[in-house]
Amino acid sequence: MRSPRWRSVRGTRTLERVDAAFRSILISETPSRDIRREHILYALGAAGIALHTADHLVSDLQRTLLFASAVALAAFTIGLLPAYTRLTAVAREVVDLVLGATWASAAFVHHGIGLFVGGIAPTDFTGIAAAIGGGLIMCAGLEARRQTERRPHARPTHSQRVLGGGRGS
Repeated sequence: MRSPRWRSVRGTRTLERVDAAFRSILISETPSRDIRREHILYALGAAGIALHTADHLVSDLQRTLLFASAVALAAFTIGLLPAYTRLTAVAREVVDLVLGATWASAAFVHHGIGLFVGGIAPTDFTGIAAAIGGGLIMCAGLEARRQTERRPHARPTHSQRVLGGGRGS
């Protein structure tokens, strides 16, 4: 029977390997110089979202769970801006597409369609700016995907290998 000390050391090594793999997927050690356009698109989208969030904080008197979750999502979107260039291309692509689609669809449904159905509300025009901001963030994700596909040394993703879109197909 092995000692508990050996098990803890073995578990630590396993955790270190998992941590190293996780970091290699998400965090780039050297930020790429090719992400300038992508970073500008993300920053412009985040600015539209920040404008809309500030408008809601000032003019909206209803503080609901939906409002709190929108503020938390805006804080995450805006807070990611300084660390954006440190993310790998795959992480940027996933984050941009998910955040952008969330903002674009939620802001368009809540403010764009609400503008036509219920009339003009105080935050509808900045809500449309948030929907456009979500679209810009999605464009940044598509730009990250384009840069990933353009690099010849990039490893194909699992879905590319399964679907036959990777190297050697």
